[in-house]
Amino acid sequence: MSVFRRRLLVFSTALILLLGAAPAAFAQDPHLDMNLPIISQAANATDSLRPVSASAPDGAGFAAAGTWLAASKFTLVLSAGTPTLTYAGNHYYTSPGSASPARYFANIDLEPGVLLTGFTCTYVDSSATNDVSGGIAKYSGDVSTGAISGSNLGNFSTTGSPGYGFASIALSVPETFQPYPGGLIVNNYYFYADIASDTSFAGCFLWWNRQISPAPGVASFTDVPTSHWAFQYIETLKASGITQGVTPTTYEPESNVTRAQMAVFLAKALGLFWPH
Repeated sequence: MSVFRRRLLVFSTALILLLGAAPAAFAQDPHLDMNLPIISQAANATDSLRPVSASAPDGAGFAAAGTWLAASKFTLVLSAGTPTLTYAGNHYYTSPGSASPARYFANIDLEPGVLLTGFTCTYVDSSATNDVSGGIAKYSGDVSTGAISGSNLGNFSTTGSPGYGFASIALSVPETFQPYPGGLIVNNYYFYADIASDTSFAGCFLWWNRQISPAPGVASFTDVPTSHWAFQYIETLKASGITQGVTPTTYEPESNVTRAQMAVFLAKALGLFWPH
């Protein structure tokens, strides 16, 4: 086993120990398989979820998009002996036997490079003593040393006993989702939720949009300097392998694009494929 793989294994093991072992399988709620917002009909649920297209739940281009993270995905726990979240009905899950809130985690798996901007969670808090809370946690590890650090990107907490409701949080600093930012650094993103036996929640929408990679400091083509208005976009096409320019050193940004060149651009950018 290589040194890198050995260090990665040590880091992964340490992270699992930090978060806790995964409990047994959930009793699934079939309603949460839908790519649609879960809208409570309760009279005191005054907030609303941002609309999401059912036909394209993850969006396209640079429009804002939402990914539903169901409560049934929260399978990691913080402390040994924490009970498995149990389906309580009407799309909501609770923590049986937990007199005070227990912490649960769900892995966040988004497209690398997207900009995570916020989230909306739906909950039921009719408890006079316990609140529902949660947020996004980021754990960064250096596989060369095994060092792990954590940060909270955004969080919410209910107050009192509002009953059915939604918590919508905009991240104060939007996060570029980068599981492997480079070098020997690995980032792990989790959503955590604190649930007791007298509170419950159905899950959260993660709000994000695609973005273009930052421009390099040195131009790849002599006819597209760093001051050119399209510099970032042209460099992105080159870095992603969509085009290599007209010559190794020129791009000819003012030249017309042929239908053949357009076909190459689109096929590579969209990753078009059909079965053979």
